[in-house]
Amino acid sequence: MIKIGAIGYNYCHKDNFCADNPNGPGAWLFLLIKSDAILTLNSREYVVKPGTVCIISPSTPCSYRAKKDEYTDDWFYFEGMDDEEAERLKNMNISIDEPIYIGSYTAVSGIIYTLTVEFYSTNIYHGEMVELYIQILFNMISRSIIEGTFSERGLSTALRENLHYIRTWIYHEPKNVPTVSILAKSFGMSLSSLEHLYTRFFGISIKQDIINSRMSCAKRLLLSTNFSVAEIGEKCGYQSSYGFMRQFKQYVGVTPTEFRKSQPVGKQL
Repeated sequence: MIKIGAIGYNYCHKDNFCADNPNGPGAWLFLLIKSDAILTLNSREYVVKPGTVCIISPSTPCSYRAKKDEYTDDWFYFEGMDDEEAERLKNMNISIDEPIYIGSYTAVSGIIYTLTVEFYSTNIYHGEMVELYIQILFNMISRSIIEGTFSERGLSTALRENLHYIRTWIYHEPKNVPTVSILAKSFGMSLSSLEHLYTRFFGISIKQDIINSRMSCAKRLLLSTNFSVAEIGEKCGYQSSYGFMRQFKQYVGVTPTEFRKSQPVGKQL
C-alpha cells in the first residue's frame, strides 16, 4: 500500500533551479511537471513539456531543471511500491522511470492539491482519504494516457484545457457555477457546442454533471456538518430550498432530512 512521506503542490523555482540526485531520490518520487523542463533519468536526457508525469524509483539517478524561465511542479515522496502495485500500474499503462506526457494536467493537479490538504490534515479519516485520492490520481493518469492514444478524441489542446477547467470548476465550486449558457459565453462557445463537446469528451452531459456534483456536495455536507437544509442547498448552488429538496429527492430517493437521519453518524461519502 502506497504511503506518502512528503508532498508539495505547485512549487515554483527560478530558472537556475536544478534538483540533482546522482544516487537516486532515496524514496519513490512522483513528479507532475508543469513547465518546460529538462529531465534526466539513468543518464538519458529528456526535454519535457508541461503536463509530464514521472514516477522515479528510489535508486534511479535523476535530475530535473527548468528549460527556460522557471520550473514548476507538483510532487510527493512515497513508499510501499511493491511488485503487486508496480504490476497494477503497468496494467494501467503507467511506466516507471520514464516520462509520461498526459497533456492537460488541470484535473490531475487538482487531485494533488486535495491530496496535499488531506495529508497535512488532522481531521478524522484523513489517512483513508489520502489512500483513496492516490487511487483516483493513478486512475486519472491512466485515463489521460488512454485518451491521448486516441488523440484526445480530436479536440484541440486549448479546447481540452477549457473543458477540463470547466469540469474542475463544476466539482470544486458547485455554489459558484453559473448557468450552462453563461459558461459557454465565458469560454467563447455556443451553448449547443459546449453541450455537445462536453458530452463527447466526458461521456456525460454538462447539465447532468452539474447535478451530480451538487448531489455529491449536498450528501457530504449533510453527513459532516450541522448546516440546515436551506444552508446546504445554498452552498451547493441552489437558489431556493424548495428547488434543492425537490431535486435531491428526485435523484437520491429521499429528502435531505431523511437522508441525514438514515446514515450512520460520521459516515463519509
